[in-house]
Amino acid sequence: MSNGVSFPSVGIRKKGKIGLLDDECPALKIEFHHTDPEVRVAGITQLTLNNNKRMSR
Repeated sequence: MSNGVSFPSVGIRKKGKIGLLDDECPALKIEFHHTDPEVRVAGITQLTLNNNKRMSR
């Protein structure tokens, strides 16, 4: 819930290899249309929150 508005169809998951390995600050993918393909928030269906970490080679 944000500012009194609930988002019941939202799905959140860790993004990519770095996100999967990092428990402290993972990169996240938010899907507003996870259970209902018609749902949009501010006109978008998904949002990615990056953690600005890079994989070492």
